[in-house]
Amino acid sequence: MYLFEVKNFAGDFYIEKDTWYSKSGNEIQNPFDQLKPCESLYRRLVHDLGLGSTFSIEAYLIFIHPEFTLYQTPLHLPAIFPTQLNRLSKS
Repeated sequence: MYLFEVKNFAGDFYIEKDTWYSKSGNEIQNPFDQLKPCESLYRRLVHDLGLGSTFSIEAYLIFIHPEFTLYQTPLHLPAIFPTQLNRLSKS
């Protein structure tokens, strides 16, 4: 099962030590902080429905705005970027 948290951020961003910044240097809230509780609640729902051992859950942030850029993106981030959306829809 997939859980997608969709973000419509526009502009240029970067990450330093798990803190997110706009390119101008302003700190912004880390969007992955919202994904964690959503994933936890979703896991609880799946478990309560009796499907906990049947399905694994993969949670991702999806950035849909075509003018979004995240510089120096760590490869381990569970994120899908605008340039990857077509491939995601085909898989």
